[in-house]
Amino acid sequence: PRCRTYLALEKAVFGRDCKTQILMISKAQIDVYQRYYQTPRERLHLLPPGIHRERVLPSNDAELRPTLRAQYGLQETDCLMLCVGSNYQLKGLDRALRGMAALREPLRGRVKLWVAGRDNDKPFRALARKLGIEAQVRFLGARDDVAQLLWSADALVHLAYTENTGTVLLEGMVAGLPVIATDVCGYAHYIVDHDMGCVLGGAVTPDQVAEAMTHVLAEKSSVWRERSRLF
Repeated sequence: PRCRTYLALEKAVFGRDCKTQILMISKAQIDVYQRYYQTPRERLHLLPPGIHRERVLPSNDAELRPTLRAQYGLQETDCLMLCVGSNYQLKGLDRALRGMAALREPLRGRVKLWVAGRDNDKPFRALARKLGIEAQVRFLGARDDVAQLLWSADALVHLAYTENTGTVLLEGMVAGLPVIATDVCGYAHYIVDHDMGCVLGGAVTPDQVAEAMTHVLAEKSSVWRERSRLF
């Protein structure tokens, strides 16, 4: 009964012969609803994404970034990759860890992966230990300083298995970071549109992730920051 009720409500909105005008927040979902309900495209309106202005890279980032990195105990040669979000499994933290372990030296020794978000970290600590990267991975828990962490990092990694939108992708981009994400994320196309990182599809192997990490970290951070100011 519950499923039948939900389907009826959904059809009343998306049905081909209905008169509703529909506001969508995810481009990827438009194709899904059209496939099942043949909803006319002119009734589906894609809304631009919203973002907290506090996440935007400040104009004084050149002075702010070294100060923040020093406060977090980061060395100049450290490459900090950041994962943000709870439900580590759904967000693909295992993919990030395996990709990091697949990096080649000397980059592998310079990379740190910090995880901001609340979840059971025991399985992922065990995985990091098994992969030999435990000393380079930190679990920060829930944080109030996500913006500052983003401004201090060198890349954002979000290799989700499923993600309707993925606001964190936009947060990373406006913070001046290259973003590595999977193509299942509804907002992944913004990374491609603005050349702000790498979008991976398919099975997403550790070697693919390592290659993407190597690519974005090889570019000067100033290039990513300048691109982020254009959108």
